[in-house]
Amino acid sequence: MTTGNPQRPASAAGAGENLARYLDLFASQVAVCARDSEGPVDSLAQCVLSIATSAQAILEAVRGGQVPADSPARLVVERQCAAMLERVQLAVVAFQFHDLLAQRLQQVCEGLGELAATLRDSRLQGADPWRTVGERIRARYSLSEQLALFDQVVTGVTTEPAGELPRTRRRVELF
Repeated sequence: MTTGNPQRPASAAGAGENLARYLDLFASQVAVCARDSEGPVDSLAQCVLSIATSAQAILEAVRGGQVPADSPARLVVERQCAAMLERVQLAVVAFQFHDLLAQRLQQVCEGLGELAATLRDSRLQGADPWRTVGERIRARYSLSEQLALFDQVVTGVTTEPAGELPRTRRRVELF
């Protein structure tokens, strides 16, 4: 059962326009998801920063002479604060991955928009716009993992669906 009333185009140009609308829809959905995640991630980042600041303040108070150096409680507090600060560092790495994800989603939205514009451009009917579009999309990528995935999928090096491509070792590339 289908919902809505998708139109069946009578011509290739109509098919291109309808496909372009769907590409715009998908780009909009991705953009909304990315935008909606910004607020909660910002709140989480503020919480992590607050925890780090508090742990640092506790350590300074303990080391500032308010707790005797030979106190077992001081050792426990120092160890726990050090563990908290290590976890904060792990959270920072997770935020970097989130930032990378947001950048990739933005590239997906831009790529979908470019494809939609290409399908709507009547000057390109009969031309080979796909190579030009592919070159422009590929030029946006800076990470080796993105370039490799593009080459595998777009050039047909693999027959596997994109979701089943082998995963590369995850790492953060600083930018």
